[in-house]
Parts: sequence; C-alpha cells; structure tokens
Amino acid sequence: MKFSSKLGICCPPAVAEAVNDRTKAVLAAAKASGVQLGSARPGHWEGSEEARLSAAQKGAIAASAVRTAKAEEAYVHLVPMMQELQASGKSLRAIAEALNADGHTTRRGAEWNQVQVKRVLDRFIR
Repeated sequence: MKFSSKLGICCPPAVAEAVNDRTKAVLAAAKASGVQLGSARPGHWEGSEEARLSAAQKGAIAASAVRTAKAEEAYVHLVPMMQELQASGKSLRAIAEALNADGHTTRRGAEWNQVQVKRVLDRFIR
C-alpha cells in the first residue's frame, strides 16, 4: 500500500485527498460567508507592521543582489567583445546588431538592442 506524506504525516492517499478536499471546502465556505482569511484579517498586522516592512525591504535588497549577480554572470563573456566594438567606434546599435548576427541573445532569449548594450557596458565599467 502506498502512503502519502505531507507535513510529515503519513497516511493513505485516499485519506490525504479527503482531508485536502474537506479543508478546501471549509475554507471556501468561510470565505463565501465573508470571513477574511490570512493576512487580510483586520488587525493581523497590528504591532508587526514595522517588522513586515523591514523584512520586505531586506528581501528586496537580497533579490536585487541576486539579479545583479546573475546578470553579471550571464554577460561577462560578452563584455570584452562589446568594449572592443565600442573602442573601434561602433555605435550601441551597431554593437547590438553584431551580437544578434553572432547569435547571442539576452538572458531572456530576446535579441539585443542599444539600450541593453548600454546597460551591460555601464554595469561593467563602474
């Protein structure tokens, strides 16, 4: 017999599914009758709003650092080529066209444009 393990509780899958369905039904009924659930409850953030805002700010800073690191990692191999083309007098648009012609794409798979080239160059020149 197979068992399902959620939240460290082992039970047959049929029982787990029944509990899941029953919980969803009870929460849906409560919401339909106007009960506010989770952080939407009145007074939920009383006394802890400052902590919530502080944690949100810390999270935004950490996320920014991760995005920066991933961008630098993704483009570090292209920067020398970009700088060489720029030093030879090529415009940002011409650099973007050269990258596209060589088959390079942005991290999201899009073609390069002059704004993206400028941002990458600015990031690595600082």
